[in-house]
Amino acid sequence: MLKELKGKTTETKSGHKIHLYANIGSTGDVASVLANDAEGIGLFRSEFIYLEKENYPTEEEQFQIYKAVAQNMAGKKVEMSRSYGGWDPNPDSEVLNLFKKIYKEQNGEEGITQVDHAGLECSIILEKYPYLDVVSLGPTIRSPHTTAERCLIATAAPFWALIKQALLEVGDK
Repeated sequence: MLKELKGKTTETKSGHKIHLYANIGSTGDVASVLANDAEGIGLFRSEFIYLEKENYPTEEEQFQIYKAVAQNMAGKKVEMSRSYGGWDPNPDSEVLNLFKKIYKEQNGEEGITQVDHAGLECSIILEKYPYLDVVSLGPTIRSPHTTAERCLIATAAPFWALIKQALLEVGDK
């Protein structure tokens, strides 16, 4: 059915013209956007650039990626998501220290506190509510935000035990 619509004007039944844009996560997606007749890119999920690399891309690397996408789209519209900075865990956070304490009690070793893509939501939340005490945690996720995304099942139960204990210790605080 979609092949039948390729090349046709995108409009509602009442004749109102609408724009059909595609979302992408990498430069490799541009060929599909063009092959499927999208009018442009409605959202280039710039955070995916961070997921494709072992280390954070440099400003120049990011520029070259954005430039390649814009050039390959040959004048069609390209919208890029705002690049959010990583979330820097607050070492004095009561919530973080509670989770670290419980993790050590349950696992017999120190937990790892690190900045990674998982902190993206924290940076967005803190931008609007800077007074909150936030942490980002969860079971181990592989290939996030892709069709190959999966959770390592062996990490789900320990994560759930950690959350349950934290809720018990926080109580009505």
